[in-house]
Amino acid sequence: MLRREAVARGRMGPILAEFLAEHLPFLQDDHLAIMDTVAVLIYSRALTPERLEATWNKGKRSNSHYVAFLEMAAIDEPYPLPSPLPPHPEHDAAEAALAARLERGDPAARALEKAFSAQGQTFLAAAAEVLERPETQEVVGRTLNAIGRYFGPGGGTAFPSEPPADEKMAARLDAAAHLAAMSDATVKAIFARSTAIGSLMRRKIEPITAPLAADIQLLLGENKTGARRRPFKPQ
Repeated sequence: MLRREAVARGRMGPILAEFLAEHLPFLQDDHLAIMDTVAVLIYSRALTPERLEATWNKGKRSNSHYVAFLEMAAIDEPYPLPSPLPPHPEHDAAEAALAARLERGDPAARALEKAFSAQGQTFLAAAAEVLERPETQEVVGRTLNAIGRYFGPGGGTAFPSEPPADEKMAARLDAAAHLAAMSDATVKAIFARSTAIGSLMRRKIEPITAPLAADIQLLLGENKTGARRRPFKPQ
C-alpha cells in the first residue's frame, strides 16, 4: 500500500510506515523481506528522519538493511543516505585535477568524483560492510547492481581513455571504473551452479568480492577507520 503515493502521503502513510518499521526485527534472517520492506519505507518518505536513521543504523547488526538504502541512492531521483560521512580529504584536489576529464564527461572521472563526495563515501562504507559478510545470493546480486547503477550505467565500461601521469590517480580511476561497471552478471555463472548461502557462498564468490572490496577501500579516505558521521538532513 505504501507504494501508492496517495496512501504514503495520506493520513495512513506514517501509521503504516511505523508499523513496518516496528515489524523489521521480527523478520530476523529473512533477508529478502528485510530488503523489500526497507525499500518500501524509503520510497514512501512516510517515516520521520529519526526513524529512517534508526532503520539505517540497523545495518550495523544486520547489513541487509543497508542494501535497500544503496538501491534507492542509485535511482534516477536518488534518496539521500542517512548519517553522511565527510567527503574524502582529497575530494576538492581530485575534482580540480580531473576538471578537464569531468568537463568532457569521462565516466571514470565522474565515478571517482562521486565516490569522493560525502554521499559517495557513505555509500562505499555501507557497501563494504555488506560485501564483507553477505548472507544470501539476493543480497549479493542487489548490492552489485546498486554499485554499478550508483557509479555508472552498470554492466558497461567506464575505463578512462588515457591514463593520467599520476600513478595514484590512475589507480583510483581504475578502481572507480571497476565500480561503475559492476553488476550481478559477475556472479551469475557462480550462482547458476550453486544454491549456497552464508559462509560457503562467500567463499565461492571471493574471486569477485575480494578485488571489489580492495577497490572500495582504495576510494575510502579516513572514513574507513570510523570517521564521525554528520547529522542526517533529509532533502
